[in-house]
Amino acid sequence: FSFLEATDKRSIQYHIEHKPKDIYNLESVYDFLLNEFYTYLNTKFNVDYTGWSSVFRAIESVENHFENDTETYLSIVKVIGLLNIIGKQSADLNKYNINEYLSSFLGIGNPEKYIAQLESKKIIRYQNYNNRYVPYEGTDVDINLELIKVANEIEEIVDIATMLQKNYDLPP
Repeated sequence: FSFLEATDKRSIQYHIEHKPKDIYNLESVYDFLLNEFYTYLNTKFNVDYTGWSSVFRAIESVENHFENDTETYLSIVKVIGLLNIIGKQSADLNKYNINEYLSSFLGIGNPEKYIAQLESKKIIRYQNYNNRYVPYEGTDVDINLELIKVANEIEEIVDIATMLQKNYDLPP
């Protein structure tokens, strides 16, 4: 509840009082969480540590790759990263919805152009099997699905004792 009770410049309360006509968007939520919980978000005790780490790496990549429109690229990465951390896996974060959100709530004109640049620099990627953008972590393979496929191909061993006796001299 600290999110609702906080009153500092990044809080929703401050936003309501000082910027009532502006939208408190996901980028604002990201900035608040990072400011208030930085230490916790960066520890392995955080159950979402992996997700936050991937967002932090993506932000570093933006800062290293883009000299112009850096704030726009950072906004997009924050939104995509936060949606992947707090959003349900079943949430429909497809290209259309992300572009509409970025355009409508962050005021980014032609978000497709910026997303294409982030994809070309391998900072974010679109997971076709999951129908969503994610911070780039190296593969577009659904590892869980692949493990299930392999598990279905492996024969089940029913009688382990016979298999062991065939290959080893075991005492009775």
